Amino acid sequence: AGNYTRIRSQCRNNATQESFEIFFTIDNGPTLQLSYIPTLNASIGERHFSLIVEQLIEYNDINANGKYDHTDSIVSSQNLSNITFTNITYTNSTTPEGKTFTVIETHTSNDLFSILIYLVSEKTMFQNTTITQKEIKIDFKITNYPFMNQTSQLALITQIETPFFINPEQNTYDEIQGIASQESGLNISSANRSGFFSWANEVIVDNTTYPVNVTVLTQTEQTFTGNNPETYTQSQIIFSYPRRDIIIHD
Repeated sequence: AGNYTRIRSQCRNNATQESFEIFFTIDNGPTLQLSYIPTLNASIGERHFSLIVEQLIEYNDINANGKYDHTDSIVSSQNLSNITFTNITYTNSTTPEGKTFTVIETHTSNDLFSILIYLVSEKTMFQNTTITQKEIKIDFKITNYPFMNQTSQLALITQIETPFFINPEQNTYDEIQGIASQESGLNISSANRSGFFSWANEVIVDNTTYPVNVTVLTQTEQTFTGNNPETYTQSQIIFSYPRRDIIIHD
């Protein structure tokens, strides 16, 4: 639809017909939600984690460590839940090897911030990246941020919310599978299954590659439903980028 996308991937050879679903919405800010669906007839999946793309911030790097810390001063910000996004578009394309992929795209009305989602139905090599049916590729694109300060830097704040455990990964799932390199990420796992959110350690800035600096801040809260404790984990992932005109991060 124009304001949301629902992607479901089913394990065809599994007798239980289990699947997973990724729900993407631009209502109240861009959000992706990963859910596990135990049976084909299940109407609602079991939410595994949500990724919220929250805010762009311009900041002064007071301690000169190349990334945003909460001790740095914010010069300006763009709260993405308060900005209008265009209706989501869907485009089918073909790689030089003849494999089909789908591009799902939306951007702010002023083209400042764009989200591109790449989806495949078979293992596909695209833009020097291997994408499988068990994942989606997401690109964040920032174009001509309206800086208010001549020496400030730029950061993108995202947040993961989950009832499960969040652990940093030195070797991501795709690196272990031998289909990726130079990645970092978070493993989000329950007792029975795991999902992941990973990102490239380098960002393309004005057609040149630079390292991306990342801050991960995690906190766990415990609440009670009757006498049963429930644990809820939030992890803020802050990507700090070099100051340039066009920034693309996988």
